Amino acid sequence: MESGGKTNRQLRKAICVSTDEKMKKKRSPSVIVIGGGMAGISAARTLQDASFQVVVLESRDRIGGRVHTDYSFGFPVDLGASWLHGVCKENPLAAVIGRLGLPLYRTSGDNSVLYDHDLESYALFDKAGNQVSQELVTKVGENFEHILEEICKVRDEQDEDMSIAQAFSIVFKRNPELRLEGLAHNVLQWYLCRMEGWFAADAETISAKCWDQEELLPGGHGLMVRGYRPVINTLSKGLDIRLSHRVTKISRRYSGVKVTTEKGDTFVADAAVIALPLGVLKSGMITFEPKLPQWKQEAINDLGVGIENKIILNFDNVFWPNVEFLGVVAETSYGCSYFLNLHKATSHPVLVYMPAGQLARDIEKKSDEAAANFAFSQLQKILPDASSPINYLVSRWGSDINSMGSYSYDIVNKPHDLYERLRVPLDNLFFAGEATSSSYPGSVHGAYSTGVLAAEDCRMRVLERYGELEHEMEEEAPASVPLLISLPSSNHSQRKLQNNIINVGVKIQNRFRVVCMGMLAPRKFLQKRRKMEVFKDAADETDQKRWRGLMLEIESTGSAVPVLRQYKTDGDQGLPRDLVLGTLVRFKQLKKWNLVSEILEWLRYQNWWNFSEMDFLMLITAYGKLGNFNGAERVLSVLSKMGSTPNVISYTALMESYGRGGKCNNAEAIFRRMQSSGPEPSAITYQIILKTFVEGDKFKEAEEVFETLLDEKKSPLKPDQKMYHMMIYMYKKAGNYEKARKVFSSMVGKGVPQSTVTYNSLMSFETSYKEVSKIYDQMQRSDIQPDVVSYALLIKAYGRARREEEALSVFEEMLDAGVRPTHKAYNILLDAFAISGMVEQAKTVFKSMRRDRIFPDLWSYTTMLSAYVNASDMEGAEKFFKRIKVDGFEPNIVTYGTLIKGYAKANDVEKMMEVYEKMRLSGIKANQTILTTIMDASGRCKNFGSALGWYKEMESCGVPPDQKAKNVLLSLASTQDELEEAKELTGIRNETATIIARVYGSDDDEEGVEDISSESSDDEDEGDDDDDDARETVLYDKPQEGSLGYGSLQTEELVGL
Repeated sequence: MESGGKTNRQLRKAICVSTDEKMKKKRSPSVIVIGGGMAGISAARTLQDASFQVVVLESRDRIGGRVHTDYSFGFPVDLGASWLHGVCKENPLAAVIGRLGLPLYRTSGDNSVLYDHDLESYALFDKAGNQVSQELVTKVGENFEHILEEICKVRDEQDEDMSIAQAFSIVFKRNPELRLEGLAHNVLQWYLCRMEGWFAADAETISAKCWDQEELLPGGHGLMVRGYRPVINTLSKGLDIRLSHRVTKISRRYSGVKVTTEKGDTFVADAAVIALPLGVLKSGMITFEPKLPQWKQEAINDLGVGIENKIILNFDNVFWPNVEFLGVVAETSYGCSYFLNLHKATSHPVLVYMPAGQLARDIEKKSDEAAANFAFSQLQKILPDASSPINYLVSRWGSDINSMGSYSYDIVNKPHDLYERLRVPLDNLFFAGEATSSSYPGSVHGAYSTGVLAAEDCRMRVLERYGELEHEMEEEAPASVPLLISLPSSNHSQRKLQNNIINVGVKIQNRFRVVCMGMLAPRKFLQKRRKMEVFKDAADETDQKRWRGLMLEIESTGSAVPVLRQYKTDGDQGLPRDLVLGTLVRFKQLKKWNLVSEILEWLRYQNWWNFSEMDFLMLITAYGKLGNFNGAERVLSVLSKMGSTPNVISYTALMESYGRGGKCNNAEAIFRRMQSSGPEPSAITYQIILKTFVEGDKFKEAEEVFETLLDEKKSPLKPDQKMYHMMIYMYKKAGNYEKARKVFSSMVGKGVPQSTVTYNSLMSFETSYKEVSKIYDQMQRSDIQPDVVSYALLIKAYGRARREEEALSVFEEMLDAGVRPTHKAYNILLDAFAISGMVEQAKTVFKSMRRDRIFPDLWSYTTMLSAYVNASDMEGAEKFFKRIKVDGFEPNIVTYGTLIKGYAKANDVEKMMEVYEKMRLSGIKANQTILTTIMDASGRCKNFGSALGWYKEMESCGVPPDQKAKNVLLSLASTQDELEEAKELTGIRNETATIIARVYGSDDDEEGVEDISSESSDDEDEGDDDDDDARETVLYDKPQEGSLGYGSLQTEELVGL
């Protein structure tokens, strides 16, 4: 990137490039996040986790914005936000705070801190230092609540808005008994002062219409005892953040956005998330090109920005009452003040003076020393003998050029939809921050959730524009770790949560999902998110029911067109377009590409549907996903005849159709043509070609493509997370652990985040429980939460090492973490216990599957059968084998092989042969492993001649004996003549055969044999007692060709989980 005539290599390596270069080449999705506060960091985190390339531009020399924890006292103190409003699992920050184990000190119950007059919370004094009686504080508090109730009645009667101060005057005129005098009046002014502190504004400017429209989460308000910095640091880990990059200009174009900084650096990306404080947007310091539309600019201008500061006084000792707040009452709210007692929450001798509104503006004009002296003088009014502070800190959020205020609020006589207007995206500009949260303005969790929402909107919009949107199936929200709450003894009422849009998993309904689920008109997107009703009128509900019925009917019949024809309206108007679009998008989400292609092929010949180029591209994409290269070629030919030049989407879809259709060479030819003559391959193109090469075992070609992406001179793109995962999977297929580990390690250096899937891929390589455990620990140290596959792999590793206690411990840990297994993961867990013959534990897992409505499949039944076999409980195995058929499943080769293995171990040749005959009569042909098992059991239980017969049977069955079968035959020779005959048949001569016979035929091995070429496990080196089945003949770790197996999941299956 060129900036000020200099080349900045580091910037070119990131997502953005010089704006002096013409953007001729197609780039992978990239986003610039402007602002490194909570909203910006959460947006960047969400986008980067979705494999977008993200850079964060922050004007300060630190991250966090108005979240700022200072450590200069030797312990954490928040100069900015310090409360979690809503100490409950529904709070979107609960998961992070709980996982970090950050303690909270609850300072109030479910009501706002404005009017929770807990007698233990406040100690109020007049200016003479006399403490106000608790009885009076309670009485005035009740009076204040009554006044607020009357204000609501007044404002509901008025068409015009008014300020809180005006509303107070009207209430006093109507209800003279509510007007107080003397000390009671001063206490009432203190309550009003607290209310002004909540909005960081004066009562003369706060809207009476909107003051109580904020949604309150249950659980009250909790002080962050260790500050907010650990939260912001955790969320920002691994992000590309550029500090001291003050943005001065944002240029918006259809093809992308260009952002210019104060130093003249320019950044270009597909989209931008603007997560700036409202005060900065209001200041006009940033130029928008073209100018923002009037409705957006009005939203910025008409929202209010309040100011609340902190003057933090640190003392040598504690000399004040042990309450949450110390307050000074006065004749006016301006003259009142209050101190937050941090000692009660943190044990540090600290008081925090918190002026707001005009008082905060006036104090900002003073020097830090003068401001601290002013705060101390207020303290001396109530505690004349107060000792001087040893040091202090002063915040200046109003005059800070990076914030220009504390947080937003509704001012008088302005529209009530300003928060939503400010949030609504503008082409490829997306807005986030507490001022865009209509439900939770002025809060940290409000800022966080708007960042996630803006990122989701941005991701959907960018991928839709690329034509590469793939549905990501929703996974269950992770259970939050309990919050560590310390609270005073008081009664707290519970309120029912009214907002179901934001939860602990931060599943926020964005525009895309609303369209897919309800086919709403665009006008509905401007509704406030606090409303639970998705449909506003009966027509919407009718459309919703109609659409759901349509979807159910299509899914039940398995065909879309006949059902759609039934829904067609009279005449030639056809179906409602929204209904068809909703159906198409939903099936695209569900990856039911056969239905997508069926619907689109039908729409091509409907007069009432304008089949556009985008429809053709979706059809090519559907054929690509289905591996139907003939269909993709045909559609591409039609597009060409229409005069449309094939673009990267159509070429990529055609390439994918060849790859999925098993024509790897054709797919490679298209890719090479794109490389040489265009269009330039996109990130999706590279992902697909890598997958094609890997699945086609063309490892050399995959390595070549990957190396090209790593070379900046050869490709403007760089590998994303999915590409790294595919390379790790490739090296797993190739059995090259060292290279897989090298790719894994290089991700950090290249700035590509390692996810749970990355670690799971690496864990799936290992067979030693030590190594699996080591990777698992490394994952946790990296603050990456294990998922069900992580737990399953670790359980399986312990299970194979016969470490049942550790396996059970991990299983309990998984349940305690609230992780619910999926179908495949349940089978892995089942296998982990089955390997060790832990029947009771395996039965528990098996029953849990049914309880969780995950019905066992043949894989599950076969694995459960192996648990009985490995426990040498052949009576139980026989009963369970019969149950398999009763439950409607037909045993396959692995099922029969498992039972044969059990009887072979038990030396019950008669039963073993009964099972073999049943298998043969069912039409299943025995494979190498089963025949070797029978040969081994026959030789041990009968005679060497019986074993010879089965050895020769292999040849006649078309299954030539492998090395293991030869080793087994040699081991069964008990005389020199038998050994010579075995040598003749196996072709193994001289000393090698003798060694094999000695090793496999030793007296202490009555259980069976193993391949001499296998290496000893780590567990044997440790001296673990693995004699139970440690050297048995048959290990069904690898599924037989054309059958179900229950071995390790491949990496792509892990990704699917």
